[in-house]
Amino acid sequence: MLAFLGQALRLRAWAVSPTASRLRTNGPHARIRHPLYVGNYLIALGLLIIFNAPAAYLIVLPSLALLYWRIATEEEIELARKFGNAYGKYRASVSRFLPLHARVLKGDQAIPFDWRRAVSKEQESICGLVAGAIGLEFYEEVLTGGFQKAQNEMQYYLVCSLLLGLLSLGLSARRRRAKG
Repeated sequence: MLAFLGQALRLRAWAVSPTASRLRTNGPHARIRHPLYVGNYLIALGLLIIFNAPAAYLIVLPSLALLYWRIATEEEIELARKFGNAYGKYRASVSRFLPLHARVLKGDQAIPFDWRRAVSKEQESICGLVAGAIGLEFYEEVLTGGFQKAQNEMQYYLVCSLLLGLLSLGLSARRRRAKG
């Protein structure tokens, strides 16, 4: 559920976001400055809970936290340069990753929810989440029936994963061509 909640947060953030030329202060951005990174973290946490490998928690979660802290810091420097005082006000009223204080900026222009935009921005992430679910299903087959029994389904899982990988590569290439 956490992984799907993370993906839903990412979809919501893209679906109500204006173009890159405007400061994003609506939807999830009204409560946290980096909902896409929070969504990624929730996806990772959900998958780690399913795998239930204590060592992985100790390796993955702090590494992701440091990575996103660093990326967010660099991104915020660029946003402050690009949007100036408007970003300073936004930064002062909205927390970075956790909705610790739920002050919502007033006067924000409402942007309609756009599923097409959300799905077009999240195609690769959705493919990754589905591929992760396929991997988890195979992992469960191995745990419950042993590797020998799971070999029967392994070809199915490999074909599905290969198709998802090809779909993701195709979508990525299409997006790069569209950007020109």
